[in-house]
Amino acid sequence: MNYANSNKYLLLLSSFFFRQHRIIYLLVLALLWVVLSAKVTMSNPNRVCFTPEPGDSNSFGLSVAINDKYLAIGDPGANHVIIYTRDNSGQWVRTKKIFPPKNSTPYKYNSGFGRNLQLDGDVLVISAITYQETRDVTNPEDFQQRTILTSIFYGRYLIKLDSETETKAIDLPVEKKPGFVKFNLLSEGKIKSITLPDRGEDRFGESFALHNNLLLVGSPSDYEERGAWLFDINHLDNEPLKITYPDVDIGQSVAISEQFLALGEDGIPRYRPFTFTNQDPQKTLIRNIRSGSTTIIDGVGELSLSGNILARMLPRSADREQTSLLEVFRLDDNATPRLITKHEYYLSRAWVQNAFLVTVESNYNDEIFKVCVESIF
Repeated sequence: MNYANSNKYLLLLSSFFFRQHRIIYLLVLALLWVVLSAKVTMSNPNRVCFTPEPGDSNSFGLSVAINDKYLAIGDPGANHVIIYTRDNSGQWVRTKKIFPPKNSTPYKYNSGFGRNLQLDGDVLVISAITYQETRDVTNPEDFQQRTILTSIFYGRYLIKLDSETETKAIDLPVEKKPGFVKFNLLSEGKIKSITLPDRGEDRFGESFALHNNLLLVGSPSDYEERGAWLFDINHLDNEPLKITYPDVDIGQSVAISEQFLALGEDGIPRYRPFTFTNQDPQKTLIRNIRSGSTTIIDGVGELSLSGNILARMLPRSADREQTSLLEVFRLDDNATPRLITKHEYYLSRAWVQNAFLVTVESNYNDEIFKVCVESIF
């Protein structure tokens, strides 16, 4: 046997297979590039994802609001809000961008517009927080807070998406005065202002949630009984219902729907006074508003409700020791939760709203790269 010829044939055969595998490898890479570079991707027929396009910034998706007619995605870094509507086939498509009013602080400094979005029918409410180095501020009156280094502006705006009306400035959602808290609520397409006594609780109004005429006000007091107050804003003369649970830290996060309410701790690490320890039980309270049936479950996170669907989102900690965790439950009439889905991966935020589950996905460095929505009923 001629070993030289044999080795030659083996080398030629190996080279042939390498070239074939290299072609397949390159084809797979090309396919992955097409999928990852798509502006709208679908992992299943019920889930649609959106990624930034030219003109957007790395804060794309910092705030999201959705209903059957509109999807609004805030991008404070680019100083705009992107509006998606459905085309004739029912697919979400970009239709326009919303910018801050001319001569407003976000307009002058081209930053901060597109936070804390709220949708009510055709009405969109947009918040803005604009940071600027104080040495670069030309008009100090444009900012509510000023230090030697930084100036901060807080603003809130309203626009009707079904008309050509301009974006107009409105009051901030919560305004605190000694002994009272004023809430400026988006209700039935308008801003409704109500003022409530703080009931002597130092953190009354730190969180709140509104559904129709029901207002749930969180009061995670550092020194008083912690919990929330349930008001009927159409009958403010009636005594509100105090909802609490002994020796449990609740009220930092609250949620409400027509039938249910939920309150708990948002899971964000923060300073705690000496009166409470880190050994306080971590619980979430769920209550059927009509029957009063109440369930207490273990765990914490940012809460949201849509009908009988409860979502709880535990954010990832800055030191990466606490990973993000999304849990979605279906509630029965006894307020007992049944786990529908559970995700542990790189999520920046997640919540349910108007029969949709919204997830904002980020990478290891907490850079948002994708907003996904899917119907949940």
